[in-house]
Amino acid sequence: MRLLIFGGTTEGRLLSERLGNNKKINDEIIVSVASDYGMEMLHGLPGIKVHVGRMDKKEMESFLREGVFDMVIDATHPFATEVTDNIKTACSKTGIRYIRLKRGEESGDDLKYERIIFCKSCEEAAEKLMIMKEGNVLLTTGSKELECFTKRIAPERLFVRIIPTESSIDKCLLDGIEQEHIIALKGPFSEEINVKHIREHNISYLVTKESGTGSGYLDKIKASEKTGITVFVIKRPDDQGVSMEEVLKEIYMIP
Repeated sequence: MRLLIFGGTTEGRLLSERLGNNKKINDEIIVSVASDYGMEMLHGLPGIKVHVGRMDKKEMESFLREGVFDMVIDATHPFATEVTDNIKTACSKTGIRYIRLKRGEESGDDLKYERIIFCKSCEEAAEKLMIMKEGNVLLTTGSKELECFTKRIAPERLFVRIIPTESSIDKCLLDGIEQEHIIALKGPFSEEINVKHIREHNISYLVTKESGTGSGYLDKIKASEKTGITVFVIKRPDDQGVSMEEVLKEIYMIP
């Protein structure tokens, strides 16, 4: 069996670990990640090979054809919708079976905290924040969507929490975020750490994605409630997929 996992998430690492520890002699498990940071998440896992580097639609198709894979597992981030679309297209063109590994939900819809504002996109959150003329903002949505906030909100009001990679830090600096306003740390973060960052930087508004299980999403909501600040939540896109156990069942059915 030749299996390709598009990783980059906690689920991708857990799946790779379980498969690597239980693979048969002739099995080949390749995990594709976009960056060196993704490769670090897989460090020390037995029985897998790691491919590092972003691929566009054509490059994915070529990679799949050359690899002659039996199945492709999409374990990318719930918000990486463009990547998921590209993987689906490449699988369709190459005739390789595609399965989406869905991250478990950790919804804040039932929380009683009244200062939660749900938004459909980063752009909508930024537009609403633009109306708030004062108060510091803690962005925990990553560096990719940073520009939609810096175009609308004065950079001196923004504090950005990102993964500690050179490319992410450079992106923040390029978008006008001062170095003192960059919190480059590896998450997820506990409620206590979130409270610490909120108080340390005098935060009035926190922006997060509804990223699901293992992302630290609910801890950010709880920290916002504890400190009395407003939290803007980017709603999770529709994510049609199956659970970890269902994915494993499908894989082990392959001869």
